[in-house]
Amino acid sequence: MKKQNLKSYAGLVAAAAIWMGTTTSANASVSFSAAGSGGRAASVEFDIVGNDLQVTLTSSGTQPSPTWDATYSLTAVFFNYSGAGTLSGSGTASGTLVSGSTMPSGHTLGDYWAFDQNLTAPNGASMGLRGAGYSTVGGSGFGNLGSSNVNLDGSDGGILGWNTLNGSNSSIKDPQVYQSIVFHLALSDVPASLSASDFSDISFQYGTALNEPRLDYGAPVPEPSTVIAGLLLVVPLGLSTVRIVRRNRVK
Repeated sequence: MKKQNLKSYAGLVAAAAIWMGTTTSANASVSFSAAGSGGRAASVEFDIVGNDLQVTLTSSGTQPSPTWDATYSLTAVFFNYSGAGTLSGSGTASGTLVSGSTMPSGHTLGDYWAFDQNLTAPNGASMGLRGAGYSTVGGSGFGNLGSSNVNLDGSDGGILGWNTLNGSNSSIKDPQVYQSIVFHLALSDVPASLSASDFSDISFQYGTALNEPRLDYGAPVPEPSTVIAGLLLVVPLGLSTVRIVRRNRVK
């Protein structure tokens, strides 16, 4: 029985080696998450899809009771990117609206968000996706991911972790997005893969001002462990997590 188990284990190791040997064109999807006070929790995932850097920004917090305001609406992620390729200012945004929220006539979600690369943002970040103006960070005061861009002066376009507006006050403005927005940012000289070290100084901003709640991601510390297949690596650090998922490149 022991010999049979050893053979089975050897077969798994060989299969893993074969799998790893066939991933020369694979990308790494990298995600970072953080949690904080009031049940707030957020994550961002970076991936390469075609010639774009795909950024999925997610709010997974719990709904406060009995009432809540715009400080629970996720309205920005700030970061630095030092990987290969050059990001342009063009992009798109898509997501599903919270039940009861409406998209104003003539607008799309991208009208309510901006991507900028020369910001003075928290933790020294110079890049960011913003659904609120945050005038002190610089950058455009208007959305730039749509065709009828609006002034970024409120919580409109923000992301909620729950699918209802019940209990919200007047600081919550339409549209509100349920859980996630997927951004596509044009990227020239597309890199073969991404790694966690390509991204730094990540923070998640709520509300409409920088003195409102913000979740800062803590940099991961490598652990002395070995992962055979490398399908999923999770390194928790208190309330922050980095995850690396390898998969075939989407073209």
